[in-house]
Amino acid sequence: MKTTKRRFEFFTFYDHTGIARHLERMAQKGWLLQGIHGNLWSYRAISPAKLAFTVTYYPDASAFDPEPSEGELCFRDFCAHTGWQLAASAAQLQVFYNDRPDPIPIETDPDLEIETIRRYAGKTVLLPYSLLLFIGLVSTFFLISRLLGDPIGLLASSTNLFSGYIWCLELLLCATELGGYFRWRRRAKKAAARGEFLDTKGHNLLQRIILIAALVGFALWLLSVLLTETVFMKASVLVTFGSIALLAPLLWGILRLLKRWKVSKDFSRIIYIMATLVLAYCMVGVIFWIADSGYLPEQETYTYQGSELALYLDELPLTVEDLQPISADASDAYIRRRSASQSPLLARFDMAQRPRLDVEEDLPRLEYTITLVKVPALYDLCQDQLLKYWNETENIGVPEGWRTFYEPRDAAPWGALEAYQVVAEDTGPKERYLLCYADRFVEVYFDWTPTADQMAKVGQLLGQGQV
Repeated sequence: MKTTKRRFEFFTFYDHTGIARHLERMAQKGWLLQGIHGNLWSYRAISPAKLAFTVTYYPDASAFDPEPSEGELCFRDFCAHTGWQLAASAAQLQVFYNDRPDPIPIETDPDLEIETIRRYAGKTVLLPYSLLLFIGLVSTFFLISRLLGDPIGLLASSTNLFSGYIWCLELLLCATELGGYFRWRRRAKKAAARGEFLDTKGHNLLQRIILIAALVGFALWLLSVLLTETVFMKASVLVTFGSIALLAPLLWGILRLLKRWKVSKDFSRIIYIMATLVLAYCMVGVIFWIADSGYLPEQETYTYQGSELALYLDELPLTVEDLQPISADASDAYIRRRSASQSPLLARFDMAQRPRLDVEEDLPRLEYTITLVKVPALYDLCQDQLLKYWNETENIGVPEGWRTFYEPRDAAPWGALEAYQVVAEDTGPKERYLLCYADRFVEVYFDWTPTADQMAKVGQLLGQGQV
């Protein structure tokens, strides 16, 4: 027969009434609380019993205390005289149970209970929650600003989307928890003036929903990283989150060891902070060690004027060779660079074929960016941003006569729905185009004037082909 059980519990930090009710139901099912380790609570099997529970807060206690203080022990002795036995404690949180049919309550003064919870919350919860709320508001502001100014850059990045998503969840949680606490405190003071206690009301369901939503978002983001990012980025992410998963139990073990050795509270806090910094530093060191150890694919290089430069030879869907004939030697003189940023909503691919710096021959170059729209509802938003870039953004602060604009062109040679060309007021048309297709936009730059056949090739390979 199973004699112990562990459960992840989620309670609002001041919801002592909700915790007590939950533990009473667990006792009736035959489980008595015996340990609290963050959100992981442990229970031991008992004969199903109707027990009364009460949750109190001892503000002077600390997670770094090697053992209960004299004042805390006196408080527990006082509770024991009235039948209240300690079930478990975690720093300031103290949980007692009583098997008497009508036990004398521990808290008899509602004003004192409100003040005790205020002192507990002020030490452990209100400041970090307020800081997170502030950071969440600032992050949400920048998220909205980015969405208005650069929606493609935001929506085409799984990391940006996941970061904004997490900050929105964090903002919702902190606002709800803090708002709920201050609302309860205001109402509890009114009840205390009448000599009454006011039950607390937590947001346990919301906490579970937010946790599930965060885990689902994390899983989708991690899947996107593993499918689309570079080997170095994949390794960095795996090492980072693997280290974080190990960091919590390591720090918990260090704290347990300090308690066992009865190290003073202040010294334990210093050691704990130093251990956190050292372990975090080691985590970063492992990432760089992987990068330098040869476990990752080596980057090809070439030498120019005594410097070693990266030689990218990525596969591109469209190359200069597809558009015009060049010699085999010239083909080997190119750097071919491809970078991508993807999310479930959009994908953006930046590709370039440029001559190496050590090549003296004047070779043509080709650059293009493909914005793939996975959600049709975002098509107009993307088109507006791309057109605005040259028609507005590039002309900020530029005097009249020197500005550049997109002008419509015949889309038929490109096999596109719409086509635009960059035109400068001072020098005329540039060989830079925006091509609009059914599910994508192609921004392409030539350093020569493309022919009709070359335009058709661009439409075939970039407008309808695989990226």
